[in-house]
Amino acid sequence: QVIDHEEFLDRIKKTLYYGSSKVRCTKISRPLADYAADVFSETHRGHSLSRLNFATVGNLSVTPCSLILAMIYLDRLNATDPTFVRRVTPSELFIVSMMVSTKFYCGYDEDIYLSAWAEYGNMTPDQMKALELEFLDAMNWNAYVSKHDFFEKLKAVEKVLAKRQGLTRGWLTYTELINFLPSFAMAKQLIHYSTVLALSYTASVMTIAGAFLLASNLHLPGNLLYRGSSTSLEGSSSNPLSSPQPTGVDSRLDHATVDDTNTLEDCISNGTLAASQIKTALKDCE
Repeated sequence: QVIDHEEFLDRIKKTLYYGSSKVRCTKISRPLADYAADVFSETHRGHSLSRLNFATVGNLSVTPCSLILAMIYLDRLNATDPTFVRRVTPSELFIVSMMVSTKFYCGYDEDIYLSAWAEYGNMTPDQMKALELEFLDAMNWNAYVSKHDFFEKLKAVEKVLAKRQGLTRGWLTYTELINFLPSFAMAKQLIHYSTVLALSYTASVMTIAGAFLLASNLHLPGNLLYRGSSTSLEGSSSNPLSSPQPTGVDSRLDHATVDDTNTLEDCISNGTLAASQIKTALKDCE
């Protein structure tokens, strides 16, 4: 799918870490330069100590599109002639790849640009021409890159950079999270569901905290709820109708006490009773 050029530039400024949208994509960003240096040095790992410095990549005044094309050419070289990428140094491989990709992307084919590329690679123009011919021959002169191949490589680079930056930082941004998902619609849906769940969780926590706060302040003096409860208790205690009535057990105990007292009085008032009768009466009273 073909997108607008301005929209494409806004996209790569975010995904390739160029910072502000006002920054022009005339140089390679630091995260992209680090990744390109690792990619072009990968073929020499285990074979030589030659490495491409990220400063060599970052100081080059080219667009990131040319670098994506150069990475595609590198993949083709590894498939068609892997001995070529080990025969030249990573710096020479990077310079010649960028020169061919810039010619394909921008159409620059004048001698002045060849001289500038040769000077940047610390070579003579004749050496640069010979290296360019060897490069194209090793790639079977297959310099054309379709839109599908370009955007597939761009997506792969964006995903690698997002993973690197996320691991370095410890968390992922919205743009980096989108790069890990298969489609933008799925990314929006996931963000929407995550937002709804977060808001629901926050509302539940606030409700529970409010309930605990209300319960803890219920019996504090000066609280309206405390005044209302204390007033109702005072009113119930002053009401004579609300005094407790004796239960059945209490009434029976009272009657038993009265009966025993009357029997004892009768026994004492009758002076004609014998001592044995008084004892018997006292036992009965007990």
